[in-house]
Amino acid sequence: RWEPRSSSKPQAPKSINRSELGGAASPRHHPQHRQEQRMLSQHSEEQRMLSQHTEEQRVLSQHRQEQRMLSQHRQEQRMLSQHRQEQRVLSQHRQEQRVLSQHRQEQRMLSQHRQEQRMLSQHRQEQRMLSQHSEKQGMLSQHTEDILPQLQKPSVPP
Repeated sequence: RWEPRSSSKPQAPKSINRSELGGAASPRHHPQHRQEQRMLSQHSEEQRMLSQHTEEQRVLSQHRQEQRMLSQHRQEQRMLSQHRQEQRVLSQHRQEQRVLSQHRQEQRMLSQHRQEQRMLSQHRQEQRMLSQHSEKQGMLSQHTEDILPQLQKPSVPP
């Protein structure tokens, strides 16, 4: 047995031997302990859900980033495709310009050829006229030679 010290109220001993309590409920089965366990379990569940949510947010953020990159890549592909199309059109235009330039060159050469043909035709015509003139001159000269002796004879009265 124990005696109270200087205090008038009796004090409980510092440690309690469970065997002295006659098999009283252990701390594991105490209602307050069960509530603490439930709160701890609930807290752990909340932590797990928060961790899961954080992971889902990270995955979602990564997915959005990938979607942005994919969208940017598609945009770049469209621009590249458009650039290639413009290059093809430009190349085709240059080809058409070369063909047109070649056609103009051929037209100039054809025009020059026609001009030369006209000049040649005119030259031939002039040659013919000159030849005809020479022929006439020859005939006139011959005629003059033929009649000149008759003109030079003294006229004899009949």
